[in-house]
Amino acid sequence: MSASEKPDFVLETYIKTTPKELWTALTDGEITKHYFQGDASIESTFETGADYVYTSAQGNRMLIGEILEASPYTRLAMTFLPAFMDRPETLSKNLYEIEELPNACKLTISHFGVTPELQGVRNGWAKIAARLKTYLETGIVLDLAED
Repeated sequence: MSASEKPDFVLETYIKTTPKELWTALTDGEITKHYFQGDASIESTFETGADYVYTSAQGNRMLIGEILEASPYTRLAMTFLPAFMDRPETLSKNLYEIEELPNACKLTISHFGVTPELQGVRNGWAKIAARLKTYLETGIVLDLAED
């Protein structure tokens, strides 16, 4: 993602954690299933150019894409394609940025190329961020009603 690209959606949150713990929470499928929608776990090598897949607890592919950039503890960029759509015109990109602060981390989630079919990502990211923050700070899985 170039510096000139403007995201369609940005969410910032502050989490009492370390960059390493936050990175691990974003890239470890055993952890993502505690906060990602559909209790989805992620699988990838997290190397630039590698594929990734989020798989629901029921075994359904939810999101698929490619790792565009992986800078451990600071930045993770990836294409974003809901597997049920699997159409090139719905391909977008998301970016996680981790900034270390004295007693916490600032997590910025940006989403680029939000098409009308993807308007639900705004609500989805808000729930994911709330669940992630709760899980990392308390170890409790936050139960939010699914829409």
